[in-house]
Amino acid sequence: MNLRKSYLLFRLIIGVLLLALSHWHSLAQPKTYIPVLCYHGFTDDYKSGRGEPYERFETFLKHLSENGYESCFPEEVVSKAKLPGKKVIFTFDDGSKSHVRAAQILNKYGFKGIFFVIPERIAETHERFLTKREIQLLAEQGHLIGAHGFQHKSMVDSAVEFRRSQEASEEILRTIVGEKQHTISDFAFPFGYYNDQIVKELRHNFKYLHTVNPGYWDGNSILIPRILIDSHTDMEFYIDYVNGSMKFNPTVSLVTEDGTTSDIVEFGLNSEINLDKIELFSVSRDTSGRINVSHALGNNLSLENRVIRINIKNHLRRYYSPERRVISYALVSKENGGIKFLTFGHLHWVTE
Repeated sequence: MNLRKSYLLFRLIIGVLLLALSHWHSLAQPKTYIPVLCYHGFTDDYKSGRGEPYERFETFLKHLSENGYESCFPEEVVSKAKLPGKKVIFTFDDGSKSHVRAAQILNKYGFKGIFFVIPERIAETHERFLTKREIQLLAEQGHLIGAHGFQHKSMVDSAVEFRRSQEASEEILRTIVGEKQHTISDFAFPFGYYNDQIVKELRHNFKYLHTVNPGYWDGNSILIPRILIDSHTDMEFYIDYVNGSMKFNPTVSLVTEDGTTSDIVEFGLNSEINLDKIELFSVSRDTSGRINVSHALGNNLSLENRVIRINIKNHLRRYYSPERRVISYALVSKENGGIKFLTFGHLHWVTE
């Protein structure tokens, strides 16, 4: 073999080794999952139950700050601009006027949030909702503005709401924020409702679609799950949820397409797990009036050829109101008095 051929062979071997090393390194890197929090209104009256108490909100932010958490936006996660480290995404739905003060508390601890505004409810002056100037101030402070539908109607049930959300929401908000935010990339589904067709079409208008499906975001999916903040849910639950992102390892994966309608959902089993410990966690209010709770699946769960089948319609009829036909959920197991997420968050419709 002449010198040139030996050199080319050497380069080829080195190239293969470097490629293999790069692949091994990527596999060895721990995957980053992001906890995403969803707030609505805020209140000074801790006992009213009509919003998150400002005092509790600040206590939570102080805890996160002292424990090394930083806020981030979806685009920063995708572009790797704010990784690695402890990250959390704050989101705020409905464009409540109480968000102005909530933003001030965020600023105090160096956090930023995404504020989802309902375009139809924006006015020059308003007692309950953000005005144009207040939206501009949020953008000037470095927060992001996103769209929350158009009139805050279910897009699954209203073709007009779906069309106006596509055609007008982004343009209205972009005009208000001006140069402070060049694009409106984030959209939050009203009520968290969507189906597979809505997702396919809306992704042409917005880069990130925020749900109220409980769980963690993988940093890649266009659908971003969020945990709903409820003033009746103990703060320790949310602390455990945020901390749990560092240990999250999905053990089962959805086989049934997300957002579709059927009475059965199927998950593929990625590793061995005790089926008796699997429960269905949901943000939907059950018959006892609770949200952010899990229920045992019992005989509504079966396993065949490493595929978990869940009769989700029967499960809804057992624990939720008879008229409920949609649920945002994740599969979990109980662990040390808390819950461990086994899946990403999903949404499913059942037949009438």
